Amino acid sequence: MDVNKNLTIRFSDLNYYGADGILKTKQKHILKNINGRFQGGELAAIVGPSGSGKTSLLNSIARYRRKGVSGNIKVNGDDIKLYKNQIAYVMQESHMYGLLTVLESMKYAVKLKIGIPLSPAINTKISKILHMFSLEGHEKTFVKHLSGGQCKRLSIALEIINDPKIIFLDECTSGLDSASSYQCIKLLRQLVYKGHTIICTIHQPSTLMLEMFDHIYAVANGQCIYQGSLKNLLKFLKEIDFQCPQTYNPIDYLMEIANDIYGDRNCDLINQIENGRNEKFCQSLNTEKTCETDEFEAYPIPTFNSQLLYLMQRNVEIILRDFTYTYFRLFAHLFLGVLVGFTFWQIGNDASSVFKDFRLLTGVMILLVYTSLYSQITLFPTHNKVIKRECFNNWYSPKIFNMALFITDCPITIVCVLLFLIPTYIMTNQPLELFRFGSCFLILLLLSYNSQNIGLLAGSVKNVLLALIIAPFLMIYQIALSGIFVLQKDAPALIGSLFKTTYLNYATEGMKITIFGMNRTELDCDDIYCHYAKPVKLLKFLELNSTYEEVLIVMTLYMIVSRIIVMLIVNFQLKAK
Repeated sequence: MDVNKNLTIRFSDLNYYGADGILKTKQKHILKNINGRFQGGELAAIVGPSGSGKTSLLNSIARYRRKGVSGNIKVNGDDIKLYKNQIAYVMQESHMYGLLTVLESMKYAVKLKIGIPLSPAINTKISKILHMFSLEGHEKTFVKHLSGGQCKRLSIALEIINDPKIIFLDECTSGLDSASSYQCIKLLRQLVYKGHTIICTIHQPSTLMLEMFDHIYAVANGQCIYQGSLKNLLKFLKEIDFQCPQTYNPIDYLMEIANDIYGDRNCDLINQIENGRNEKFCQSLNTEKTCETDEFEAYPIPTFNSQLLYLMQRNVEIILRDFTYTYFRLFAHLFLGVLVGFTFWQIGNDASSVFKDFRLLTGVMILLVYTSLYSQITLFPTHNKVIKRECFNNWYSPKIFNMALFITDCPITIVCVLLFLIPTYIMTNQPLELFRFGSCFLILLLLSYNSQNIGLLAGSVKNVLLALIIAPFLMIYQIALSGIFVLQKDAPALIGSLFKTTYLNYATEGMKITIFGMNRTELDCDDIYCHYAKPVKLLKFLELNSTYEEVLIVMTLYMIVSRIIVMLIVNFQLKAK
């Protein structure tokens, strides 16, 4: 594939049916047999009234939206799928990680998209791009401190680092003032001079901005009402007996016609332009334009290992800077550990307090369940837009993201469990035996991982409020069938059989064994008689249904399977658009 050849997009008989209604069971015909072309090396604008199908058209052509889309989309006569690595998509909202600086964001874009170490040539290229986008001097500024216009420019800069030939932008001037909007379009114009093909949706453009576009594609009610150059728009309108007032912006006048201000004349526009098949109003298809076309580099495809490593590095940087998520999470576990330790002070070796000790174990597990669950529940809903943008633009695959997330969070989870367990274990006077402490730690660590997976599963719905509603229901099922409130032997037969389906039940079994089993010596008794001075009697009463080895195996399998389910759901959602 010649990376320096201009790429022209043609689409024909394009239809898109979107889900409609409260239950999303109805279908709404949004794009209706629409046709058109976007010439390589041009700056094109898709315009139209609100709800006309501008964004749907852009998403369909870019293949950002595939469900419900039918028709033919070709790039230089070939299927657009073959040019996936030559396409970049910039969303309307600038979704980026606010805790990275501008320069760090650029460097990670290079590492993840190109997969090569930072060389002097790459650093020079980054500096040139930052200068071109008027971001020099802001290299050390955190993304969260950038203005709206700066964020928009940075979001474009991140996607052109690997020289994509075609760039799609949704509402590139949305939320920007007139000066910032003009600067953004001027920047896109410069990219076109360098050989990029740029297609963007734009709302209410000024005449000054429109003059910088080579191609205008107007949409109304899911059909094409004009495609061609701005200078040919007046000629097109004249052919169907429309005379644009001299003081009018021609596009504003076209939008007034599209909004039926002068009567229902959209059919005349659609027929005249043949729903996008008529190209006589387009400027010459001659691609020998005078431009400063750069030599586009053919970068290697990043390896799985390199993307995983760079993604882990980025995750670690963000985690270490996120005070709310990381440091408060660590402090909360330490605080709760000390609080529980004082609440159940020195009861661990008291034979008269064995049931208090059992309640301590259940309390420890429930606290860890909820702290682990809620540490992950908002992860996908809050970062979904960033993940979706980066996955679509070939930064990495969903599988790599999930693996990097798990690996980088492991040390924090281990430290959290230790910060909670150490003060609780010592202050409640549990047996100071290394193997017993280690066994207890292993059970609680697996419990935390499984609870995190439940949080990720609930959070995979992408809606924070819905995730916060789903999560308690999932945990109530776990707690109710955990053997904490009702022992399995005391539950009805049908319900008792469900105990084996919860990881919390196995965690409870494991904690019973680690604290009261494993040949524990007789407990201290200050009363005349302590029936449960020998821990083996308590275990017999509580009725163990699993060995310690079985507990570890089942909880590990539960963790692996639930993680795979989370990965499959996230992967499906990222590809189902």
